[in-house]
Amino acid sequence: MSRQQLKQGPSLLKFFLFDLPKRELDPLGIVVQWREQYGDVISLPLRRPPSLQLGNPEDIKHVLVTNVRNYRKTGWLVRGKDFLGEGLLTSGGSLHTRQRNILKPAFQRQTVLSYADIIVQSATERVEQWNPDTVVNISHEMARLTLVNIGKTFLSADLTNVADDLIASFTVCQHFMMRWTSFLPDRFPTLLRQRYVAAVEQIDKVVYGIIADRRSMPSRDDDFLSVLFSAASEDGRPLHNRLIRDEIVTMLWAGHETTYNALEWTWYLLSQNPEVESRLTTELKDVLGANRPNGVNLQNLHYADMVFAETLRLYPPAWILSRWAMGDDALDSGMTIPAGTQVFIVPYAVHRDPRFFPNPDRFDPDRFNSENKTRRPPFAYFPFGGGQHVCIGEHFGKMEGVLTLATIAQQCRLTLVQGQHVTPNPLLTLRPKYDIMMRVAKRF
Repeated sequence: MSRQQLKQGPSLLKFFLFDLPKRELDPLGIVVQWREQYGDVISLPLRRPPSLQLGNPEDIKHVLVTNVRNYRKTGWLVRGKDFLGEGLLTSGGSLHTRQRNILKPAFQRQTVLSYADIIVQSATERVEQWNPDTVVNISHEMARLTLVNIGKTFLSADLTNVADDLIASFTVCQHFMMRWTSFLPDRFPTLLRQRYVAAVEQIDKVVYGIIADRRSMPSRDDDFLSVLFSAASEDGRPLHNRLIRDEIVTMLWAGHETTYNALEWTWYLLSQNPEVESRLTTELKDVLGANRPNGVNLQNLHYADMVFAETLRLYPPAWILSRWAMGDDALDSGMTIPAGTQVFIVPYAVHRDPRFFPNPDRFDPDRFNSENKTRRPPFAYFPFGGGQHVCIGEHFGKMEGVLTLATIAQQCRLTLVQGQHVTPNPLLTLRPKYDIMMRVAKRF
C-alpha cells in the first residue's frame, strides 16, 4: 500500500456531530463506512496520540504477528477482570506465553478429534427433543449445546443442570463490560454493577464446584482440567485455584460463546439462501448416506466446512480487536505509530472489503473453495485472530461447528419464523440482537 492511500479519518467536528451518534446506534455500520470513505489506515479523533483503525492485511499482520511484542491487549476484555481474571484470553506478555504452553497439550489435533463422537451425539440428542412443526429458540439451543459440549469434552463435567444459569450470567458480564464507562469509578454500585457481581458469584460457584469435585476423583491425564492440575507455576508450585478458575471460566465462556454465535448465524443464513442449503444437504447425502458424521468422514464434508467458514466471514464472533502500542512503530503502509496509540482491528469490516470479497454482503460459501482461498492475503480473513494470540481452540471450534451443522442439517430443516427482524448486536461477541426463532421440519 502506498503512502497516497493513507487518509485522515473524520474531522473532529464531523466525528462528534455525526459519526459518534451513529457509532452508538450502528457501530458495525460506521466501521465499514469509515473503511470505505477513508481507506486502510484511518486516524480517529478519539484521543492523542490518535486512535487508528487498520484495514490493510499487511498492517494487521504487522500488529498481530511481526511486531506483536510492541502491542498489548486492551479494550473491553481487560475490563472484566472479576469475570475472566488472568485467563488466556486476557493475559499478555510472558504470562500469556507460559499459559499457552501449559494448555497446548489439551488442544492437540488428535485430542480434539477424539471429541468428535461426543459432539455428534450431543447434537443428535438435541434434535430428538425437537418435535416436527414446532418452533425452537435456535439461539438458546445452540448456546446450551455448545456449553454442555465444553463441559463433557474439556472438563469431563456434566453442565446440563447449570447451563441456563451460566448462559444468563455470561450475558450479564458481557453487558457490564460493554457499558463500562470511564466517567464512573470501576466499582461504582450501579444496578448493572450489582447484577455483574451476582453473575460472577454464580459463575464462581459452578467453577469452584467443578474444581472441588475433580480433586476428589481419581486423577486422569487426557483433558483440559487434568493439564491444569498437573501444571506448575514459575516457582515450581502447583497452579493456584484462582488461576485454574480463570482458565476454566475463559474456556467455558469463549469456548462455547464463539461457536454458538457462529451456529445461530449459520442457521439464519441457510434459511435465507435455499440454494446453499440444497447443496449442503446434497453433500450430506453423498458423503454420509444414512450414517452420522464422525471424525473420519469430517474431512470429506468440504461444502459444510465452506458454509461455516463463510458464516465466520460475515459474522465473526470476535468482531473487533484492540491493542495499545507500547513503543513507537511504523506500519508496512508507511504510517508512523507513536507509543500510546490505540489500534483497532475490525475483522467485521475487513471481511467485507470488496477487494478480497466481491459483492461482500452476499452469502457465498464458494469463496472458501481451494482455489479462491489462495487468492487472498492471509489477514484478509482472520475470524480466530492471528499470531501468538490466535485462538487456541480454533481447531475445536471449527470441528464442533461443522459436525454440529452436519448432524442437525442431516436430520431436519430449520426455517425462520416470519416477522423477525434479525440484526447483529456487537457485544464482546457478535450475537443477534434478539434470539432467533426457527420452525423444525424433520427430514425423515
